[in-house]
Amino acid sequence: MPYRLISLFLTLIFLLFALLQYNDPEPFFWGGVYLMVAFFHLSAAYNKPRLLPSIIGTVVSLLGAISLWPSEYLGIVDDMNTGTPQIELARESLGLAVASFSLCFLSLKAYKDQRVATSQLNGKEQNSQALATPEYDHQ
Repeated sequence: MPYRLISLFLTLIFLLFALLQYNDPEPFFWGGVYLMVAFFHLSAAYNKPRLLPSIIGTVVSLLGAISLWPSEYLGIVDDMNTGTPQIELARESLGLAVASFSLCFLSLKAYKDQRVATSQLNGKEQNSQALATPEYDHQ
């Protein structure tokens, strides 16, 4: 239950991030990125998260955050103008870092779910093998 609430909360956060892209120079790209992350969390709230897509999303967004980080950090709260693109780069980089951490949360949950399912499957196989193997031979 707490996992579902966390996923729904993160869905709302990333929907808000997507809505805040209306005045961005590239609103469809960044809005799409945040909508994709919101979709991952919404899907995970009602289904088991998928491990491979979560890992790929984590790695891609982390690499994007690292590659976009400006060479000179000027902050994130000042007004953006054409003379200081570092502010916008820092904002975009931090947004991708937040997305990466949230997708890492999904990856860990998916990994845990996969391990539990595997151990339950192995337990069932061992039980069925124990039932199929006679304890002693009738000769």
